[in-house]
Amino acid sequence: MELHWPEIPAPIVKEAHRLEYRLEQGWRPPEQFGVRIESAEAGIVHSPAVSLVMDIYPAIRVIYAPEDERIGRKLMLHLDRHGRDVPRPREFDPRLLEEAALPPRSPGQPATERR
Repeated sequence: MELHWPEIPAPIVKEAHRLEYRLEQGWRPPEQFGVRIESAEAGIVHSPAVSLVMDIYPAIRVIYAPEDERIGRKLMLHLDRHGRDVPRPREFDPRLLEEAALPPRSPGQPATERR
């Protein structure tokens, strides 16, 4: 398998550095009910390397630990500089699947004649 990793656009890298600076200057993630902030780290989130699309976003990853120790699952958010959710990077574009869909086959028509 041959993989190709695209260049990360300069504005994305620049914003990730800005986010890192904001964290160093005391930026605090929004509080959430029932959890406490465990960590916050600036970086870049992206689609998997073997996906059919490449979404790239600068983000602050915030991990919240539950206040109740009996709960083992942690909340993780990816936020922009304003504390808003960053879109989740896609693995594929659903429109590509619609374009590739085969038309319905009429009764008795062999599968090889559908196109």
